[in-house]
Amino acid sequence: MHDVIKQKYRIMKTQFLKISFGIFFLTVTFFPVFSQNYDIEIKRLLPEEKIEFEILDSVEVTIRQTELMAKFQKAFAENMAAFNTYFEKKRNNQKAKYPKNKILSEKELIELESFANNMKLLSSQTEIVEIIYSNNNISFKSNGKLAILNMITYHAETNTFVLDNYQTLNFKNTVNVETNTNALQEAWKGYIWEFAEPEDIEDLSYSMEDLYKMSMKQYRITLGKLTNSGKTFMDITIKSFQDGVWILNIEIPIRMK
Repeated sequence: MHDVIKQKYRIMKTQFLKISFGIFFLTVTFFPVFSQNYDIEIKRLLPEEKIEFEILDSVEVTIRQTELMAKFQKAFAENMAAFNTYFEKKRNNQKAKYPKNKILSEKELIELESFANNMKLLSSQTEIVEIIYSNNNISFKSNGKLAILNMITYHAETNTFVLDNYQTLNFKNTVNVETNTNALQEAWKGYIWEFAEPEDIEDLSYSMEDLYKMSMKQYRITLGKLTNSGKTFMDITIKSFQDGVWILNIEIPIRMK
């Protein structure tokens, strides 16, 4: 599967985009899963027609922001376990002690987080996506950068997405972002489907030494509706990390034009 995805999609090179949703999701509120007819809501978000989507694969950055990002990446790489614990406590609204380091001050991290929360994702181009209904399933037909959507199918009966007719992404949770201070610059509500190995991948704490031994996978689809504009938003994340080496590191945010 990895080779097929590599052939069909060129991995993004924008460093800020790769980390923007990591910081961005610190502000997300997850809600318990209740029984409901998800297929009806999914069909509202993905109607059976041809839709023009913007590919949100770049952001405007200043020299200062580039400098802060480089410092953060270096500080994080040298003290992963402490930073993971720090961010986990922040997510849970607990008192968190900033990790000691000589590279990035807490004030600079706050400045970087402020940028991430107020950044605006920019569209490099648009692509036409045909949404197809068949046997209670939803599939996609597109070209160019969004050709990877051709490998994704939504199965209404099981409320799952299947990637490349191989990997099932189970429904994980609903999401509610109540403010405009996020990468989309707009409040939104939506849903997440995911396959992760290990399952608690986002709760792991690890050191730099551990990183070279680790193997992880995270395939995630986020689908939602922007509150003010009413537009559909979708984010496809495909990450695979084996023995300290990225096999795949793809993130594709798109928004209905």
